[in-house]
Amino acid sequence: MNRIYRLGLSIALLLALPFTVLAQDGEIWQRIDALTLSIDRRAERLRDVSQQLEQANSNAKPALIYRRDERSFQLLEEVTLLAKLVSTLPEDDEQRVKLADSLRGELPRVSDVMFTRLSELDQRIEQQYIELAELTGVDRVRAKAYLHSMQSTELHYYSAIIDLLEILTAVGLSTDTERDRISSTLLGY
Repeated sequence: MNRIYRLGLSIALLLALPFTVLAQDGEIWQRIDALTLSIDRRAERLRDVSQQLEQANSNAKPALIYRRDERSFQLLEEVTLLAKLVSTLPEDDEQRVKLADSLRGELPRVSDVMFTRLSELDQRIEQQYIELAELTGVDRVRAKAYLHSMQSTELHYYSAIIDLLEILTAVGLSTDTERDRISSTLLGY
């Protein structure tokens, strides 16, 4: 869980970089600046939800887990956009190199977090199937709705993993090992 926080903190450190805005790519740098600010805010909100999750009682945990997942997806979407913007800059641009290096340092850990969360979600889905067999009536309908929600979240994780592969490729970190790992996970679905 701390790994996703490290990404947010590393991205926040990018804010300290002195960005030189050139006329031809000023718009890109404005977007990068705005995105790094947004990523920092999203990482802080994700950190808050995760802290609440650690202290929550068992009744509040499912809602907090859902919120944590959604905030993780939003953060990953913005990191994906940041990586794509960085990849459009000239390869010899000093700031691009710094941003890409920062992303390269954090993305493998983000990948690990995504697979861990997916594994945890698979366990919750299996547990829900077991509990579902014992329920009837309204409780069964409620449990089925929750199961469908978890399955939807699982699909969202698979989509996020594909996005992660795109990010890794955009910053030049896509390796055969990472592609094989992602492929085997997706084929297992």
